[in-house]
Amino acid sequence: MIAKLRAKLLTSSDISTVEPYLRENASLPVVVYEVSSDDLERDLQQNSTLRRTGVTLRCMASSYSGADDLASAVDTALQDWTETSPPIQAAERVSISRAFAVPVEASNEIIYEASVELVVHWKDE
Repeated sequence: MIAKLRAKLLTSSDISTVEPYLRENASLPVVVYEVSSDDLERDLQQNSTLRRTGVTLRCMASSYSGADDLASAVDTALQDWTETSPPIQAAERVSISRAFAVPVEASNEIIYEASVELVVHWKDE
């Protein structure tokens, strides 16, 4: 599912880098993803019918407006997203939050961040 998510995000012309962690020499803007939860729904026979995976997409840029624009591009790329293999049923945006962080102690550069929280509903094959 994560590979499908990365591929979907990279189809947007406004998103050029999607990584599992912030690399030390990463050029901004960048989207960093993190899986925060992975739940299984089961039927009465205990068969897995659906997975709900929580994903945080941290949209990082050198300005607030850059981070917001990147978060907007992420939101647009994931609207009405469905796949057939594995079957992605929906990517539901839960929230968007904003923050900033200093990436390295010795650096004066500030990275601005807009985080997009998603729940992806999909069937495991």
